[in-house]
Amino acid sequence: MVQRVAQYICDTTVVDFVAHHELRIDHVYETFYTLIMGLFDVYPHAPDVPDETVKEIIASTLHIEGYTAKYPERKPQN
Repeated sequence: MVQRVAQYICDTTVVDFVAHHELRIDHVYETFYTLIMGLFDVYPHAPDVPDETVKEIIASTLHIEGYTAKYPERKPQN
């Protein structure tokens, strides 16, 4: 299932993102696969991790933290 979700994200969301922004990650499928697996694993073992922290980890992993409210100064200049 994780493989299908990661591939779907690559085929849809990543394609849409790349149409308007620079993609700053290598090994896109593998990055999403690892990120999804990590998210599945973190909640049972650390259910008290705040949602905001999880969002920041995701944004940092994907190098898109400039598109978040916390780090607008990191947004690339296109």
